[in-house]
Amino acid sequence: MAEETETTVQYVVPGSQREFPSSFPGSMLLGMESELGIMPAQAGTRGSEVTACLDLLNSYANAYPKLPSWCYAAETPLRDIFMGDLDRRVADPSQLTDYDPTLDLDPNVDMEAELAKLDLPLAPCGGHQESAAQRPALRSNVVTTNGGRFYVDHAHPEVSTPECWTVPALIQEHQKMLSMVREAQALAGNRWRLFGNNVDGKGSTWGHHENYRISREVDFGDLAALFAGHLVSRQVYCGAGRLGVGSAGAVKNFQISQRADYVECLTGLQTTFNRPLINTRDEAHDDASKWRRLHVIVGDFNQVDYSTYLRVGSTSLVLWALERRCLRGLTLEDEGMALVDAVLEVQKISHDTTLTASVELRGGQSVTALELAGDYLQMVAEELASFEAELNNSASVDSLNAAQTLKERWLNSAQRQSVQQFMADWEQVLVDLGRDLWSAADRVEWVAKYQLLERARQRYQSDWSDPRLFALDLAWADLNPQSSPALKLAARGSFRPVPGMSEENLLGSDLSWRAQVRSALVENPVVSEVGWAVVRVGNLVLSLLSAGLEQYPLDFWRSASPTELVQALVPYQNQLVELSI
Repeated sequence: MAEETETTVQYVVPGSQREFPSSFPGSMLLGMESELGIMPAQAGTRGSEVTACLDLLNSYANAYPKLPSWCYAAETPLRDIFMGDLDRRVADPSQLTDYDPTLDLDPNVDMEAELAKLDLPLAPCGGHQESAAQRPALRSNVVTTNGGRFYVDHAHPEVSTPECWTVPALIQEHQKMLSMVREAQALAGNRWRLFGNNVDGKGSTWGHHENYRISREVDFGDLAALFAGHLVSRQVYCGAGRLGVGSAGAVKNFQISQRADYVECLTGLQTTFNRPLINTRDEAHDDASKWRRLHVIVGDFNQVDYSTYLRVGSTSLVLWALERRCLRGLTLEDEGMALVDAVLEVQKISHDTTLTASVELRGGQSVTALELAGDYLQMVAEELASFEAELNNSASVDSLNAAQTLKERWLNSAQRQSVQQFMADWEQVLVDLGRDLWSAADRVEWVAKYQLLERARQRYQSDWSDPRLFALDLAWADLNPQSSPALKLAARGSFRPVPGMSEENLLGSDLSWRAQVRSALVENPVVSEVGWAVVRVGNLVLSLLSAGLEQYPLDFWRSASPTELVQALVPYQNQLVELSI
């Protein structure tokens, strides 16, 4: 490494450190993945779902040919928290997400010819470094300029955000990913309609997943048992709403959640069949000796950002509080929020738009979803009070400001204010849902959609089987702002803004430093592939979990030579850092 570059490791780059440790509320690393619905924009458009997805993605990749491809080197999708590594020979094909899915295309189908029928110009692409002869004609994924991922997954286009430290930053990055998808849609000649939903009303469902970094010290069995009740109860304030009950929508009625009818078991590794309420895939995307990535697969895609704010904000704080309780040695019997049958209850709650249905707790009590949600709110409030009491009894000095204790800096911090703001918002929406359902329509998506469809039903003087209502339900999820009632309402200011979403409140440090480094590596011409925790330079895969990553400024990662990258990063080895994507 050049002499002047070596001197840069003597300082910590501004924005690369979080203000407070991960044990503080509001300090959890977050991410989001969204599969999208896709269909032809015009009747008669040829092509399968796979063709449509490849058309969309390659239209985007051809417009930005220098975007690196995804690096699969560190991925181990068959690792289960309880069972260890599943034998690849018995795994369902949908679980094998550790290689390029274009390799599975039917060899008897000339996919390039199929795409040529759509007049898609297939320019060679696939990263900076490869020659045209080395690059695949078709791409199934690209790493985006913000450090996220745009790819084809199970015959759906999918986008994943980079890792974020705050809920507003996560929502902002999610919207950036959707903007890229809309650009791809235009580049593909608007041949395809795209939808932010989770069901087709004919029995199929696809995912919108949340990711939360949690401590590996916590007993996952205890955490899962206590966490299940939150997943059941949170539907009432963050469900996206759906017309149709049952996986195929056979019962013509409105329900709260799109995903509830597809939950079939409590825990499991799988995500596309026999879907669990709590996914046990052990893919840390991080140092797996310290962290787990809790992969939540039962949430709905929200067109209303405020519902996303409620969903991710509540879940991150509930997990923070449960971590504290589990680390103090509290067992399942110490809590009154464990459900008798969480799988049954998640569907019962979703089917009850009156919010009066009760769930059975292991302690023998029956409570409504709103009451159970209130219990989780109270639990978080108690842990926040306990946390600040611990700070009062601590004389620890702030490592960033020796003249100030950590307690003093926390009490005056914007992070504490945002946590307090969220707690007030969470409590208020529960109060409003219990008092007057329609009063929550400016924050809770299923209520807003239900209100729109109910008014249309009364106007049509019909029952819930009216096909015009199903068309309106589908239109709600359209990602075209000119077609979606939800996005039109948002543009008119009908939904409350997410606190802290203004540009001046969102800092670069709201992205993890690794996400910022990944974003910078996208611009480096020597990089051919990037992953969540690895980067490929030539034939060498390097770990982005290397110690001292934060000591180099972003400009270093944008322009570093292969030699400099090798000196700054250690080679990826399974035995060095037990990664589990």
